Amino acid sequence: MQLNKRIFRIFFKKMEQEQKQIQKYLEDSYLTQYPSTILDVKRVPMNEQNQQNTNYIQLLLKENIFHPQGGGQPDDEGQIKLNDNLINIKQLKNDKAKQQVLLSLEDQEQLFDLLMEAKQQNQQIIQLVNEQQRKNYAKLHSAGHFIDMAVKKIGLKWIAAKGYHFPDGSYVEYQGSIEGKAEDIQMSLQQTCDQLLQETQEDDKKIVEYLNEEQLSQRIGEVPPYFKGVENIRFVKLCKYDDGCPCGGTHVNHVKELIKVNISKIQKKGKFVRVIYKVQ
Repeated sequence: MQLNKRIFRIFFKKMEQEQKQIQKYLEDSYLTQYPSTILDVKRVPMNEQNQQNTNYIQLLLKENIFHPQGGGQPDDEGQIKLNDNLINIKQLKNDKAKQQVLLSLEDQEQLFDLLMEAKQQNQQIIQLVNEQQRKNYAKLHSAGHFIDMAVKKIGLKWIAAKGYHFPDGSYVEYQGSIEGKAEDIQMSLQQTCDQLLQETQEDDKKIVEYLNEEQLSQRIGEVPPYFKGVENIRFVKLCKYDDGCPCGGTHVNHVKELIKVNISKIQKKGKFVRVIYKVQ
């Protein structure tokens, strides 16, 4: 009986290792094409899909290059290529508990059979991310971080609350108040963003590190509850003017890729101040 328990433990540990997904988009924000194999494929009933009225095929890949919506950043869009078939990805699902990104595909009988066969034969597929869109999302996300540098540099006592880095109206939001005229703060932020971009040296590139809780505490002070006991916290620092922060999104390699960060408007939203922006 003890032997059987040991065998079961080894078996389930092996299964867990086989199901572990590697998030390649965290390693390289510019990676838009990459091969992988299928770990799992199944049909998902429509009641498990938000705002959908049809069944979907859900795909789990060994290596994943698609960034799922989160941290104020939208889903990547793209396709997978299997043999000569180009298959559109309908949506992404971020399973945070399992640290997996699942791809949802339109349910077609022949496609399901094709994917099942590819899984059984350990056949390689190619992931294709919309390259221009990925670059745009990375720029919008980095610009939000960049504005935060400017906010700190001019001495505003605002506390970062959230970011919305979608193309239809990007903004960063802070807990705080507007002292004086919003237009004056807008002008000051714009001038500071321009100055920081101009002064950043060519060799001052993005740095990504993985920290434990103690190391993170040394960087940012009090660690948020959701990082308690977490190892390998991804920490992003865009340039020397950036204090850095924990972040799971895609970013430009160098802030000069932003070209121009335009502060469009500053407005009060209840207890929050919203800084609306665009990138060139």
